[in-house]
Amino acid sequence: SSAAIELSRKVSAAIGDGSRSVLPTAGVHPFLAAKQLETHSVEQVVASLRSMVPEVVALGECGLDFSEGFPDPEVQMRLFEPQVDLACDLGMPIFL
Repeated sequence: SSAAIELSRKVSAAIGDGSRSVLPTAGVHPFLAAKQLETHSVEQVVASLRSMVPEVVALGECGLDFSEGFPDPEVQMRLFEPQVDLACDLGMPIFL
């Protein structure tokens, strides 16, 4: 997310060695899949993630979690598969 990108910049600057010491990732965690889909289409989520490249070094944390309290597996899959496809298209790692 943009918050992760900004935080990584601040921490890297605080370390002060001139390198990017903290590297951000961006993705939709399975617990938040239903919430994201209430306000955004799958296409909007993918476009948002794509816009964060090259600031982010991997897509995620994403994945599937069928534990109690998590959204239905079908809902999670609606965002998980496009995130995997985007990572493949961009040649980026996925943080699962």
